[in-house]
Amino acid sequence: MAAAGAVSGYAVLETVAALPVSSWRYLWEPEEVRHIGPMAQDWHAAFGFNQDDTTINPVDANGVLLVCVQALTRRVEELTAEVSRLRAESVNEPEAARQGSRARVPDESGQTDHAMAPVTVVRVGESR
Repeated sequence: MAAAGAVSGYAVLETVAALPVSSWRYLWEPEEVRHIGPMAQDWHAAFGFNQDDTTINPVDANGVLLVCVQALTRRVEELTAEVSRLRAESVNEPEAARQGSRARVPDESGQTDHAMAPVTVVRVGESR
């Protein structure tokens, strides 16, 4: 076995997310047979693991999938920790401060002080 190098899970995950995936069949297979996955040419362009752009080596495919699972696991752990931190902050924050901070959240235009727009309710079958 040759020397191994480090792999950036997030970079591989981004590459996989951008990889076109489609339904296909080999020319010799009946019409009703379908496979799903990337085209070997797209795989080769994305990763360049081997010199052949007509096949996907199962060892490479399994490695890419495992790296993606690891990257997604790390991301879920990061997001879970962030949610826990935010929940703890909101529990420790007094109610008045929470209400005040909600009132100061800017809208899309960046304004923080504005009146609520009136809402018009139209029932099905009625006209305005």
